[in-house]
Amino acid sequence: MHIAGAICGDFFSKDVNWIRKAIKDFKPDIVFAEFRPAAIVAAKLENIEVVTDYSYPTQRQYASSPEYSKNVKLFLKNNNLPDIKSVLDIFAWADKKIVVSSYSLEPIDEKNVYFVGPLISFNNQVKTTGKKNIIFYMGSGTISSEKTIKVAIEAFKNTDYQVYIATAFSNKKNNLKNIHIQERFDFSELMPDCKVFINHGGQNSIMTGFVYGVPQIIFPGKVFERKYNASSVEKNKAGFYLSEKDFNVEIIKSTVKTFETDITFKNNSLKIGKELLKLGGVSKLVDILEENKFN
Repeated sequence: MHIAGAICGDFFSKDVNWIRKAIKDFKPDIVFAEFRPAAIVAAKLENIEVVTDYSYPTQRQYASSPEYSKNVKLFLKNNNLPDIKSVLDIFAWADKKIVVSSYSLEPIDEKNVYFVGPLISFNNQVKTTGKKNIIFYMGSGTISSEKTIKVAIEAFKNTDYQVYIATAFSNKKNNLKNIHIQERFDFSELMPDCKVFINHGGQNSIMTGFVYGVPQIIFPGKVFERKYNASSVEKNKAGFYLSEKDFNVEIIKSTVKTFETDITFKNNSLKIGKELLKLGGVSKLVDILEENKFN
């Protein structure tokens, strides 16, 4: 939030005031704050119920930098609101907290926490074809597109794997018989045949891997949320958390081979995926919001 400017200078106070104006104009029954402490503060000042999204790594005890909370603390004091140690403490003010994951992945033991699983839709009707797909999606992480393509080609060219590299940096000359490089693919078509999903640890990515029961190799770089996601995948024995220095041909090939010989990773991924889908997703979230509205 500090790097994005959300709590720097006078932005936070302006953000709260504009959201308060929207609340007064729109007169909503409830406010849903999408990782936005200013929206929680605005709702409290307008005496309206507020629901926020939440996650294990956004708990103060997991990771916080109180030194960046100075401006927010001053604003709260000037508006007769409780003092905080970290901006992350504001999440505790919400009436309900939504976790788009499961307890197995994010074991949060707090009141008013609801696990709803992923909010993205999945196509489970696509049938397997017997192919052996490997998907690379490194997003805007630490590992560059150039390095991703170079390592993937060197590791898997002329093998029986079909390798799909989703990256904005694509070059037709790099596309080989079994190497496919595009800005984006329809993962719902590729995942049923996917043997390994190599990604950067973003929330949507790991959820996609779980729902389709695919073991994952995660290179989160220095992003704290992605680092937590990677550690959670590894803790649940559904994949591996590797550092960027491990992004090389030898380690990736040996890790893929591990998945081939040990089906425990796939079984664990399938198990967690089923748990996530049972939580309800968007429908469950809507039920929670409606419940607040009519209480």
